[in-house]
Amino acid sequence: MPPKLFLGVSALVPKVMCYEYILFTYHTLDRGIWFLRECRDVIKEVIIDTGVFKFFEKLGLKDYPVWFLSRYVRALLKVRNLFSHEFHIYYVIPDIPVDYEGRASLYPWNVKRTIEYIKYFLRWYVNELKPLEPIAPVQGGPKPDATPAKVFRKHYEIYSKFYYLALAPTCSTKLLHRLADMIETFDKEVDRPYHAFGVHVRVFDILKLRKIIWFRSFDTSSYSNPKYLTNLKLPPKYKNAVRALDLIRKCREKGIEVGKYEVRDDKVLQYLKQLKT
Repeated sequence: MPPKLFLGVSALVPKVMCYEYILFTYHTLDRGIWFLRECRDVIKEVIIDTGVFKFFEKLGLKDYPVWFLSRYVRALLKVRNLFSHEFHIYYVIPDIPVDYEGRASLYPWNVKRTIEYIKYFLRWYVNELKPLEPIAPVQGGPKPDATPAKVFRKHYEIYSKFYYLALAPTCSTKLLHRLADMIETFDKEVDRPYHAFGVHVRVFDILKLRKIIWFRSFDTSSYSNPKYLTNLKLPPKYKNAVRALDLIRKCREKGIEVGKYEVRDDKVLQYLKQLKT
């Protein structure tokens, strides 16, 4: 079963384009809710993430702010109460990354802290948040290596309580062969489905030559990168939709499962035709 592509919605506009599998973060909650309301006839699955990039890359925090857990849970409850009867909704339990620049010295403390968050959610929130489904992140060291597989093995008693895992240290590396090695090593160790954050789609050119069993989904917002299709001279709302459709095309060519999408503005299709020519 090929992994499915989740698109981050931070740069998409529902009046222009909707997509079946979406992801948003605590920081983009309002936009995510707007997207769910406007695209409810297209969306099937949703992942809500904590927003590690802003906390740990942009703000440079060591850990989440003291106020975060209670506000994150309130945000999840809001989404649950509004939409749990319509969509299959997952949420990511907080984790501490070290694969951003300048954070390597926090390993292995980051693994210990992530396990503490998982235990805390198991005790206080997992039942309360049902039917939302938790994703338990498996952290590791600052570079792609075998540490996530070792962490899963060491803490199997905890991770075995979850249906869905996340291979967490995947979103910032450009070392594609080492990333593929880490995914393969992790895949051989686990016994349940997992998501991977921010994986570059080119890694699938390597993974297709390997036996991967449990890799079920990944997300990307790479279509919103200003360096992606720089020749497009379009308004942002159209540019990002064209980029997203081009990314979907590339993923489909690589055998990745892409969701259904609905283009709601014909200008996007016109621009896409220009891109192909």
